[in-house]
Amino acid sequence: MCLSLVCNFQVRSTTGAKFDVARAPAPLWRDPLYDGAADPTVVWDDAKREWRVFYTQRRAKGSEDLPGVSWAYGTAIGMATSSDFGVTWRYQGTCQGLDFEAGLNTFWAPDVVRGLNDGTCTTVLNIILQLAYNSQT
Repeated sequence: MCLSLVCNFQVRSTTGAKFDVARAPAPLWRDPLYDGAADPTVVWDDAKREWRVFYTQRRAKGSEDLPGVSWAYGTAIGMATSSDFGVTWRYQGTCQGLDFEAGLNTFWAPDVVRGLNDGTCTTVLNIILQLAYNSQT
């Protein structure tokens, strides 16, 4: 099942900056390394007063010679930030410290849950450990 949502709303910042979703550039974000950003989750960073997006960093660009669907494996979690309510985004690299086991690990579909009482964040994501890719697949 596919679900598509159309949102028509505006967000105003405390400085008066306005972001109109209907006139937003498309796409809002493209991963500068692989152009394969997928599964995004967006959270507000109170300390830095900016939006953060975490996403699956699929290897779409430059994967033409990879066998099968290997472009979707061995992926990292990418990060970008926006301090102007999503009008422009800056690439911040990938989440570090996720590899707790040797081998080519795959990280997919991050989600961030903020605690209601203390504001701490917990990240939930899917992991495939120590990928052994079969090139015949």
